[in-house]
Amino acid sequence: VDEGVRVISPEYGFRYRRVGGRVFPPFAHAGALDEMRAVDWSRDGDVMIATYPKCGTTWMQQICHLLVHGGEQGATTMYATAPWLECLIAAPILHEREANNYSFADLASMPAGRPRFFKSHANFGDLPRGRARVKTIIVSRNPKDTCVSMWHHVREKPEFNLAGGADASTRPEVCPSFADWVELFLSGQCECG
Repeated sequence: VDEGVRVISPEYGFRYRRVGGRVFPPFAHAGALDEMRAVDWSRDGDVMIATYPKCGTTWMQQICHLLVHGGEQGATTMYATAPWLECLIAAPILHEREANNYSFADLASMPAGRPRFFKSHANFGDLPRGRARVKTIIVSRNPKDTCVSMWHHVREKPEFNLAGGADASTRPEVCPSFADWVELFLSGQCECG
């Protein structure tokens, strides 16, 4: 069930969407997430980079990218090598930036001679795995550090608070009190619960 975009409370200004009881960024939609999980995109040997946000996802994507390309960055990006699966069905800017504008057909046409890497922030039960034997890399981080990093992340990303428009000077500050943010984080009311 998609409960729509909400603001936790006016003093926090933090926008989110609750889907199936879990907290997602406001750009997530239940129908699109269900559609993504219904597509069998996987094949044996795929590798899923599964992390809670702000726990080293980008770092692991870059490591996998370099492994695939013999230690060289090359002409492509880590997003082309390890796209964020949830962004295959996201808003255009995220689809372009985080999923390399891939479609499910593009994933199917990736070379079969090497493992394909994918990023996801889904909880284990919601992880889009398909039916193949997929390996999973789990990255974790000290929750205290994650909480601090997440606080800065949501305060810098306009998608979490668009009430004041695109100009940061007119947008209310997201959760200005770190103590209040810690309470939100501990109660599971921030991105990915």
